[in-house]
Amino acid sequence: MLRKPLGLVLVAAGGAAAGVLAARTPAPAAMAGALALIGVALALTRPGVALYAIGGLALTVPYAVVPARAGVQPPILDIIIILTLAATVAWAVRTRQPLGPSWLIALVAAGVLLPLAAGLNAWAAAREVEAAQRAVKLAIAAALPLAGTFWMRPDSAVRHVPALVAWIATAQAIAALVLHVAGAEGIQALTAIGPAGYPVEEVARYLPDQTTPRATGLLVDPNVLGVTLAACVPFVFAWMSGPRWCR
Repeated sequence: MLRKPLGLVLVAAGGAAAGVLAARTPAPAAMAGALALIGVALALTRPGVALYAIGGLALTVPYAVVPARAGVQPPILDIIIILTLAATVAWAVRTRQPLGPSWLIALVAAGVLLPLAAGLNAWAAAREVEAAQRAVKLAIAAALPLAGTFWMRPDSAVRHVPALVAWIATAQAIAALVLHVAGAEGIQALTAIGPAGYPVEEVARYLPDQTTPRATGLLVDPNVLGVTLAACVPFVFAWMSGPRWCR
């Protein structure tokens, strides 16, 4: 983990770069760039806080990409995850602290190796680039529990994780309802964030009568949005049923 002065320099540089992006790119792309810069600064200076940022991005804008194209446009989420894991390993080596209990390390190692093996098999059999990329992403994400164990105290996680998920689920539900009721205006709103990485090709969805186009929400697909909201229900109950200090 970097020292505070260097962390402040990174944050200041990120703010300056975000200003440059705002002057040179559409507003949604500039916002995506600002998210990326803030996430990078957090990953390098405060990996524990970056873990919460990763959860927030995964539940709201997992599609957001780096606005500058250099051959590829990697998702912001992937960059922050990789840097957070790298900072965690570097801090563990520097302080000689274990990343976690041996059983968790073994479980995470299996979670990393299995997707990599499947991706390598898909690549060797049919040169399936997308399958190999998904396998690498799954393998990287599988290592996140070690970072969580290293940075988060149990009492802090019990307080903050359910609250974070509950508030994000509420915001997602409200956004989905507003965009759906807005009709064509909702579709225009989602289309406008295309420069930030939103897949605008399938923004318009239809009611059963097949005549009224409706926007569906901030996540890519209505089924994804529904599954995400359903998965958030246990966290909401955990947050609401916990002691007062959890809220």
